[in-house]
Parts: sequence; structure tokens; C-alpha cells
Amino acid sequence: MIMVLERRRHYPKGMRKIILGPWLHSGNAQYDLGPVHLGENALRFDIDLQHFRWFDHFLNGIDNGIENESVVDYYTLNTDEWRHAESFPPKSVETKWYLDAKTKGFTVKNPERISFLDFDYDPDNPASHLIDVSANELEFPNDYHDVETREDVVSFTSSMLQEPLTITGWFKIQFYASSSAVNTDWVIRLTDVTPEGESINIADNVVNAMFRDDIRYPQPLASGEVYRFEIESQKTSIQLPEGHRLRLDITSSAENLVFPNSNTIEGADGTETVVAHQKIYTGGQYPSKLQFTED
Repeated sequence: MIMVLERRRHYPKGMRKIILGPWLHSGNAQYDLGPVHLGENALRFDIDLQHFRWFDHFLNGIDNGIENESVVDYYTLNTDEWRHAESFPPKSVETKWYLDAKTKGFTVKNPERISFLDFDYDPDNPASHLIDVSANELEFPNDYHDVETREDVVSFTSSMLQEPLTITGWFKIQFYASSSAVNTDWVIRLTDVTPEGESINIADNVVNAMFRDDIRYPQPLASGEVYRFEIESQKTSIQLPEGHRLRLDITSSAENLVFPNSNTIEGADGTETVVAHQKIYTGGQYPSKLQFTED
């Protein structure tokens, strides 16, 4: 929907309208999503009215002022507020946090010294993605605390927030990594870490390493060679309260979301599997970083 909105920039303002709610596919029907309480304002009781007003104006010529209203209405989690903007994400401050493998955290500047975190990914023992794709709900909030204790999941966690942090748009992760395999996957996940230790997923994504430069031209990996990867998450708008932390998980599997990559040239279609030794590099000539926009 966002891509369609951006491609219609040349349309008159009122002819572009999108409402981004915190709902399941059934839409506009829940006050709670798992451990997340949305609040009383999460439901929009004017959705049908908005449709009628839009059609009345653009099809029937009724002057009801809808063409002068905001292009985007979006709900921000943990605030119970709807916000309004002329684009998504709205014009806001871009923030860069550099990954630091030495501290397993983030820094404002790229660390001078190179360091790395490593793990072995076994396709026969994939890490879990905590929603079954058959439920048609890929971004349902769940607690990933137990998944993050696995040896094949590396995490970077911010310091405790001293004030609320509001993030709207996409997370973009640029990181440097190597693999002992010719083919593998990279899975990234952003979570909201609560004072109680829960790690509730915010957004995630998966890429196949062979398509790192162009989805049209797969390129096998050279064992041990360091490559730059870039992954963009799904959209979100969330406020992390004071006392919470932001966490980035990186692994190579997401069972229930994608079939495990065999780490062979056949990828997920391979019948033979090999264990891949993965390294995530930070600092120095490897400025791995997390980017997002503050609202």
C-alpha cells in the first residue's frame, strides 16, 4: 500500500489516502495483540464514513472537505494515538546506531576496532519464527526471549532508554558478514525489551545472501569472504517507553516463516545440508549499523 501511495505522488492530495492501523487481517477489530494492549483508540469507528466521504467527493462532486485532510493516518503503538502526515514515513529525524560486537550493543560512532560475533547455523536445527504463516499473521507480537538464548542467534541491545523513543517507518540494517557456505540466509528481527526481560518483536525480514546485489542475479558466496548486506524491515510506528531497550537479532533461519536454507547452492530446495559458520563484523572498515527514523 505504501508503494502505491508513493507512486501516486503526482495525484492531487485528496486522491491519495491511507489509514495504517495496528490490526490483524480481519481489520479494525482488536484492542489487544498477544502481550500488547493497544488502547481504547485503536479501533476506528469512522472507516466506513471515510470511504463514503471520499467517494462522495471524487465521484459525486460533494464539497465535504476530505481533499484537505491528511494523506496518511497512522497509529503509534504504546501511545494509543493516531498521527497524521503527508507521507509515510513522515518527515522526521534519521538516526544511525552502529553495531558493536565487543559490547553486543550500539554506539553513536563507528567503533575504531574491528570485532565480530560468530555462530554455527545448522539447517537441521533451525531457529523458530513464533507465528505459523498459515495463520496469515506474520507480524503478531510474541516474546522472543527464549529464541534469543540459542547459540545461533546473536543480539545487539541498546542501553536502557532514559526517555521514550518513537520510531515510525522502516528499520534498515547494513551489516558485514561472512559465511563458510556458498549460500545461506540472513534473518533480522527488532524487538522491544521490557524491564521484565520480555523481548517483543517489532519488525523483521529475511534475505538470501546470494541475492545481495541484485535479485535477478544470484551470486554464490566465497567461503570466509566478507560481504556487505542490507535488509529493510516491514513498516511500523511504535513508542518504546522509558526503561525499555531496543534489540536487533541476527540469525540464519526462521522456521514457520521460510524453509531452512540448506547452505548449498540449491538453497531451501537442497536435499543435502551443511553447517555454516557465520561471522558478523563491526567496527573499523566494517561500519555495520542500524538506521531508523524518529517521529
